[in-house]
Amino acid sequence: MRTEKEYVQWLMSVPRVGYLRCRKLLEQFGSAEAVWEAPAQELLQVPSVTRNVAEEILVSRQSYSFQEQADFLKRTGIRVLHKKDPEYPLFLLQIHDPPHILYVKGEFTLLDDKAIGVVGTRTPTNYGVLVTKNLCTELASAGVTIVSGLARGIDAIAHEAALQAGGTTIAVLAGGVENIYPPQNSSLARRICKQGLLISEFPPLASAHPGMFPVRNRIISGLSRAILVVEAARKSGSLITADQALEQCRDVFAVPGPITSPLSQGTNDLIREGAKIITGVADIWEEYPDWQANYSHKMKDEAFQLNPEERQLLETIGYGGVHLDHLIRVSQLSQGEVYRLLLEMELKGLVKQLPGQMYMRSSV
Repeated sequence: MRTEKEYVQWLMSVPRVGYLRCRKLLEQFGSAEAVWEAPAQELLQVPSVTRNVAEEILVSRQSYSFQEQADFLKRTGIRVLHKKDPEYPLFLLQIHDPPHILYVKGEFTLLDDKAIGVVGTRTPTNYGVLVTKNLCTELASAGVTIVSGLARGIDAIAHEAALQAGGTTIAVLAGGVENIYPPQNSSLARRICKQGLLISEFPPLASAHPGMFPVRNRIISGLSRAILVVEAARKSGSLITADQALEQCRDVFAVPGPITSPLSQGTNDLIREGAKIITGVADIWEEYPDWQANYSHKMKDEAFQLNPEERQLLETIGYGGVHLDHLIRVSQLSQGEVYRLLLEMELKGLVKQLPGQMYMRSSV
């Protein structure tokens, strides 16, 4: 006997149906099995179901093979979760439009882990790359799962940092888990399968197209306790994810950037509108003190391996506060080099900047 999960897989595979029409059909008929049984005249009563769409549904009933689909999933190691399955992520069920099914490949138990979604531009600056690497390395090292979309730029950097830190990461795809987009991230996707999870609500071989990305983004925020936006221009897809996070009652964090950079306009706007400003991982621990239990100075030393210049600066700074000019004199480094080292250590949560170009060691 076929299950509702199998019927939903069929319905999502029908050309021209897609996520929105699938949702409307299920709302109208109550189940995907009822859609399978429905005559054409009843299908046409559903808003947005045109005659061409109804014909696609009727034709697919003749060509679709439930057994071939089951064999394909077994052969590729893909697991399917229906929203009524006990393994379906509880956090995702809280949003107003959770996916009816999820295709997952990798460690599916990560779906209920403590997680932060990290999003940003596909063309980051050096500053954005550094911030993403440092924050995601430290978060992943402390046991936080990094959720992102496997896109170029910030997404890929976030996934890579989590893997290199020995942590876990979830990639939510705008296409199928067997049709990786962009293709140049295929190798990264294979590594994620071994140490994390690939997930999509679209059929495994589905190709990504522009309309799928906003739909995908609601899953990134839905799986996460908070969304962290690193670099984003105005009218960026990352801001859509932030808006969805707010609708889902998730926290929104943003990294401030130079006011002269177009890629910081979106994040600076978010901060102006009330997003929590993130200048180091300590700001995140401040919001989630229960997550800080896995965080220690030992972990910092192991994860970041301070170089001699950083160690000298850290020892000079101490906990009482030191002026920038004093650090330049003691270190005998250029002002630009000291600025760079201080930024890196600030992002690692090792130092804090105070008013008047003063710096002090973080107490975390």
